[in-house]
Amino acid sequence: MTEPLMTSAQFETMRLYLVALTVLYRLVIMPSYLQAYLNLAYDKIQELKQEAGKISNLDLQRRVIRVFYYLCVVTLQYTAPMILILYLSFLYKTLGGGSWAALHGEAAAVVEDGTCGLDECSGVDE
Repeated sequence: MTEPLMTSAQFETMRLYLVALTVLYRLVIMPSYLQAYLNLAYDKIQELKQEAGKISNLDLQRRVIRVFYYLCVVTLQYTAPMILILYLSFLYKTLGGGSWAALHGEAAAVVEDGTCGLDECSGVDE
C-alpha cells in the first residue's frame, strides 16, 4: 500500500468522533459506577455486623452517611475529566478548522479568516 488509509482531515474527524463516542459511553455507564460506590455503605454495615461487641447507633450512622456525603464528589471526579476532554476536543476542532463531514469526504475543511487549517499550521510559528 503506497497510499494512506485516511487523509489528515479524515483522521482528525475520526478522532473527534471517537472522543465524543467515548464520552457518551462513559456517561451511559456512569449509573452503574455510582451504584457500585453507593454499595459501599451496605458493605460497611456488613463489616460492622461481623465485629464483636456492641455497635453504637451513632457509629453506624456516621459510616453510612459518609458514603452519601461524598457522592457529589465522586460524581464530579467521574464527570469533570470527561467534560474537560470533550470541551478541549471541540475547541481543537473549532480553532483548527476541522469539519464533522471530512470523514465521508463530502466537504473540505472549512477554514475561517485568521485561523489555519490542519495541515497549514506548521509554518505559523516561524
